[in-house]
Amino acid sequence: MLNITAAVSLALLTPQSKPADLAPSVQPLAALVVKHEGWGLPVRRMALVTAVAAYCADVERIFPQNSPAEDQWLKAEVDAGGERLMRAVRSAEWGRRQAKNFTTACAAWVPVFKVPGNSARALTGLAHAFVRFSEDSASYARANDLDPERLGLPYMLRMTTESLLTAALATPS
Repeated sequence: MLNITAAVSLALLTPQSKPADLAPSVQPLAALVVKHEGWGLPVRRMALVTAVAAYCADVERIFPQNSPAEDQWLKAEVDAGGERLMRAVRSAEWGRRQAKNFTTACAAWVPVFKVPGNSARALTGLAHAFVRFSEDSASYARANDLDPERLGLPYMLRMTTESLLTAALATPS
């Protein structure tokens, strides 16, 4: 029986199923994360981090950014608490803030991976960024009139998180 991860992976890797506007990084990243072996090899871990960086760049390019006024509004609503907070966390502005937090974390962890002795730490940091964004990522996309399928949300994030963690565990200390 085919599990959901395998079914999604096959769909992402099948050229005839590729949506015309699928982000360029989705298929290369999917091709890496569906193979659950070889994470002990430095070349595989480097390929994963390179594909992750491209994916994060696509998220940053595709998600709109908040204006300074929108960030001020969001801060005021969150600080007010209560119903205003609840309305804020359901807003498009909140989704854009979460996407920005995700891409900022990616940009911070990718260079750490290249520092000798920090590979496992960087892979774990990237996995943390992916897992934090994955839960509501499709909702964030829809709130911003984006098709979640364009970035493979949320399953691409979940599959990548698993690969990042497995790669971190396979990294020699």
